[in-house]
Amino acid sequence: MEKQKKIFGLLLFVALTVMILMGCEVSGNGQSDSRGEVDELTSIAQPLYNRSCIGCHGTDLNGASAPGLLNTGLSRQEFIDFTYEGVGLMPGKLVSLEDAEIITDWIIQMEENMNK
Repeated sequence: MEKQKKIFGLLLFVALTVMILMGCEVSGNGQSDSRGEVDELTSIAQPLYNRSCIGCHGTDLNGASAPGLLNTGLSRQEFIDFTYEGVGLMPGKLVSLEDAEIITDWIIQMEENMNK
């Protein structure tokens, strides 16, 4: 079992590294104003997501090797806690608590925009 965890961790690391090296970014999910400028929350949260989450949760937040992050049914606080502390195979402390709050608020904003 311990060997399987190490192999999974290595595969996860390799997948994340490949995604980063490919320059993957979440695109088209941020709010923009009439001049096409991305809102402040997106400009802060998207790079955090790209650095720490995209490898497992995908470029469109619908999941890759980990579950999608949209319309999870989690409360804001539950989402922050999972993002900061980790859950299941997702390790904790990949981002700071402040960054977990920013990422959560961004995802909530995108859910609200999608559900309009």
